[in-house]
Amino acid sequence: MTNTFYKTPLSDIGRPTQKRVKLGKVLFIIGALLQLGIFYGTPAYIYSMYNAFQEITLNGNGDSQAMANMISSSLSHLVIGVIVAFPGLVLSSLALFISSYQNKFFKAYFLVASLFWILAFPVGTVFGLIFLIIVIVKGRRNEKEVEVLLDRG
Repeated sequence: MTNTFYKTPLSDIGRPTQKRVKLGKVLFIIGALLQLGIFYGTPAYIYSMYNAFQEITLNGNGDSQAMANMISSSLSHLVIGVIVAFPGLVLSSLALFISSYQNKFFKAYFLVASLFWILAFPVGTVFGLIFLIIVIVKGRRNEKEVEVLLDRG
């Protein structure tokens, strides 16, 4: 017979609550979907810039005002992608920092995302290293928790 009146404080340490895991899963999925906006913005920006310089090259137009208009319209695609992706980055970061949600895709996603952030020097490098360290530390901590639970059972 188990004692239902009193639970030792040590029994709840490190165990994720269902609500926190579910919150992390929802934040991660929404954040990952929103970050897909950057995959629209960047290729559209590159394509628009390519077309702008092709038009300047073919027409031989040296008008700086026309070139500025083409470049500004090209940058609008990138800005739209970043505006959509930034809230996704915030939500995914919240899922990483405050939630105990973990699965293989979650870990792989943040490993890849942190590697891309590391390439975005200088600020992105800091964020990328922070994400990479947190993913590695959380992964090791979760592996140790699983080992402890397996040893108990």
